[in-house]
Amino acid sequence: MTLKKPVTERALTARLNRYLKKAGQKLCKTPPSAQQELGTWHVINMEESTIAAHGIEDLEQFAREEGVLKPFEALEG
Repeated sequence: MTLKKPVTERALTARLNRYLKKAGQKLCKTPPSAQQELGTWHVINMEESTIAAHGIEDLEQFAREEGVLKPFEALEG
């Protein structure tokens, strides 16, 4: 059995934002009042001031899809 190295939510969002910044985007946590419409997390396009992606509920899965979370790492908690 292999244990995965824990990564905090703060560290993971920082990684994602460094990655997304190259495309002019930023990951944001949605305020509770808008979570029903946008999901827990959304990505904004900083250049156009538009929502590039929404409905992100699983931050760990999103990070894996974007390639910023390695196979030996897992979101803490």
